[in-house]
Amino acid sequence: MVLILSTAVSVNAAVVFSCLGNGSALDFEASSGSHTLGGVQVTLEANEGDVNASLEGLGINRVGGGDESAAIDTKLGVEILTVSFDVDVVFDSLTISDLGVDDALDASFNGGAAIQLTSSGLHHLGVTLLAGEVLTLTATEPHAPNPNNGVRIKEFVVTAVPEPSSLALLSIACIAALLRRRP
Repeated sequence: MVLILSTAVSVNAAVVFSCLGNGSALDFEASSGSHTLGGVQVTLEANEGDVNASLEGLGINRVGGGDESAAIDTKLGVEILTVSFDVDVVFDSLTISDLGVDDALDASFNGGAAIQLTSSGLHHLGVTLLAGEVLTLTATEPHAPNPNNGVRIKEFVVTAVPEPSSLALLSIACIAALLRRRP
């Protein structure tokens, strides 16, 4: 008796959330909002002010004058952006810009110890966030009392973690293939 087991398992591709451009999908101009891309829904929430995107990047626009609208800064108080997803993801990377000598961005995954980012560019993180867990991005002042003049988020990349049922099907298919090859 020959048993042939067949299954289709999709390989999850990286999802790139670009934060650039007025009117981009992440330009909520509200204190929070959600957007779905590639089957992954991201929710962004500002501690004060609005989540705002421009041609320069994503940030928080606080009420009142003198705040950088597309940056996370400390000019009018510490700005905090929280990021969460509706599925389990690996938070692969974060690209930021415009960090000056008095600027830093702390990234804390689900309340864990903060990773302090002190340079512009691509930062590979590779941290798993379960559905509903939170990434907290906080503007910090490594050289206080000088204010953080603004960190811009250019993009972030996540990869959805396969559901356990998909992994189980893949395992069964591999076992069946191995058994089939035996004499």
